[in-house]
Amino acid sequence: MLGKVLVDEAEVLELIDQLKVAVPRSVREAKMILQEREQILEQARVEAEHMLAEAQRYAEAKASQSEVAQLAQRQAAEIRQEAEREAERVVEEARRRAAELVARAEEEAARREAEADRYIREVLSDLEGRLTAALTALKKNVGAAERSQAVGRRVGRNAI
Repeated sequence: MLGKVLVDEAEVLELIDQLKVAVPRSVREAKMILQEREQILEQARVEAEHMLAEAQRYAEAKASQSEVAQLAQRQAAEIRQEAEREAERVVEEARRRAAELVARAEEEAARREAEADRYIREVLSDLEGRLTAALTALKKNVGAAERSQAVGRRVGRNAI
């Protein structure tokens, strides 16, 4: 009787009945655990896909923002260059206008100087004419006065 054991048949049958009940329950629990595991894995996969899609959208948005920023920088550089060219043009135009104004002012000053010189010559010529006439009249009067004195002296000598 080696390797043999005596057992109570009722007890063994009871254990077999319990096993028959327990094994399907364990199998059902294992199936449920496997289903839960599959659901968890599926949910994780869906979330991972969602995260990847979100990351892709974020990366595309960042790339787009980067492109927008680069475009904005290029446009800003073009605007700055255009503004510099416009400023140079305005400065050059201002210099040209200033040169024109200076030239006109110099011409006007020269014209007024010539006009003033002409007026001065006219006034001096008129004054010279008047002074000459006055001097001539004065000389006549002096000559007349001298003749009158000479006549008076002669008359006075003759009367003495």
